Amino acid sequence: MNRLTKWVACVSAALAVAAIGVIAVGASAASTATTPASVSYTAYTTGYGWWDNTPPGSPVISYPVIHQTAGGTGTYADPITLAVGHVITNRVDTPDFALGTIWYIPNLRRYFIVEDACGDGPDPQNEPCHDLATAPQGTQVWLDLWVDGSPMTEAQSNACEDAISGLNVAIENPAPDYVVASGPIAGSTCSQQYGNALVTTDPTPTPTPTPPPAPTPTPTSTPTPTSTPASTATPEPMPMKSTRKHKVTKKHKATKKHKATKKHKGAKKHKGAKQRSVAPLS
Repeated sequence: MNRLTKWVACVSAALAVAAIGVIAVGASAASTATTPASVSYTAYTTGYGWWDNTPPGSPVISYPVIHQTAGGTGTYADPITLAVGHVITNRVDTPDFALGTIWYIPNLRRYFIVEDACGDGPDPQNEPCHDLATAPQGTQVWLDLWVDGSPMTEAQSNACEDAISGLNVAIENPAPDYVVASGPIAGSTCSQQYGNALVTTDPTPTPTPTPPPAPTPTPTSTPTPTSTPASTATPEPMPMKSTRKHKVTKKHKATKKHKATKKHKGAKKHKGAKQRSVAPLS
């Protein structure tokens, strides 16, 4: 090997090593970018189901992700449909959290996935779920959970929705190893509630993620939404057809028939708009 050839070979080897280093760093960065950190919220959890969806007696949802209709068993691989507040601006509909975002509710020991909208009409940002003015004090995010309820009577399903409504810990982007009590929340019976302690399948305790700062209490305070990809903001004809009629305008004290302990039916018929006295977090 002559000197020039040797020099070229050395330079080529150095460039190859550098390229490998760049690829490794890039792969590491990509891996980090695709693993969002877990965040703990104080959530106002409410429920909606078969009997008070829109249209009633159906599992229709606004934003199918892994389910074409509301469903799921509550495992990490098959989380249950969850509805969040949304905003319509210039006929573009934007959910408060990115579609497909996974949540875990320790009190129900189930995983959930953002696949549905909570709030009807051309200005859903002025309704509960997005607007936290009607939520209990201390609420950082409003999550409306699909309970199913089809095996029950309407009264039984409503009672189950009431039972699970309140302030609870909710983990955004949770680890996959939390204990699961799979099945619908309102199936043959209403789900047991377990409290807000996090329990994992690993005997080593998992610390609760640090909660974000509490929002400034204003009539339109909302949680800072997770960045939603541009593809999730889709034009909607006005007025937007939501999947449920939120129970704010029917049984909400601020409008007509809201009961602090149970129903909240109106332009959007599901219990996401119910408001009731709430026990403090344990």
